[in-house]
Amino acid sequence: MLSLSREHLGRWMNLYRDSETDVELFERQLMMCRVGDERGVAWRRVGMMEDGRLAGFFNLNSITRGMTFEADANWWVAADVKGVGLGTEGVLAMLDHALADAPVGLGLHRVQAAIAPENTPSTRLAHRVGMKFQYSTQVNVKIGGKWEEHNLWERGV
Repeated sequence: MLSLSREHLGRWMNLYRDSETDVELFERQLMMCRVGDERGVAWRRVGMMEDGRLAGFFNLNSITRGMTFEADANWWVAADVKGVGLGTEGVLAMLDHALADAPVGLGLHRVQAAIAPENTPSTRLAHRVGMKFQYSTQVNVKIGGKWEEHNLWERGV
């Protein structure tokens, strides 16, 4: 199922490692989910369709709880279910959980996402879920072996 999205997602994120199979990718993602939960540094979840198809991944990475309580977010929706609102549903659920007070949620104060300016679907989604574009902030993300400027979007409590 992941192979359907390999080309669709490859432009926006480094999802696969060199010569990694779909099964290896999924197992690596599951391991990162377990480790992130155990250490409290990430929250990574999978969205599934009722028929068992993978709908997407919704991730909070680099969770910090020091001077600030925040995380970096990323998400993707499978190519065969894009455009029907599943991304909005998944990202809203992720943000609601991240920003809800503990122990119900993660108790974070801010979630940010770095989005390529050309990634119109994710830009629209970020706006739809209440994330705010940070006009004065850009970050560099390595995609396909080269560094690219991304816009920063954030939502806080």
